[in-house]
Amino acid sequence: MIVTTTNSIEGREISRYNDPIVANVVIGTTVFSDIGASYLNFLRVFFYLYYRHRNILSIHY
Repeated sequence: MIVTTTNSIEGREISRYNDPIVANVVIGTTVFSDIGASYLNFLRVFFYLYYRHRNILSIHY
């Protein structure tokens, strides 16, 4: 028996394909930190625009 992850073996005939018994899925460990960083970036832009708008209004009055 030869176990391989390729679809062919040179000089051999494949007689049977076995389905995987166990498959592990690893979700990135930084998923939550990426979401948090995106949220913080949104807040930074929001506050930057707010203070910029406030400063522009205070100059004109």
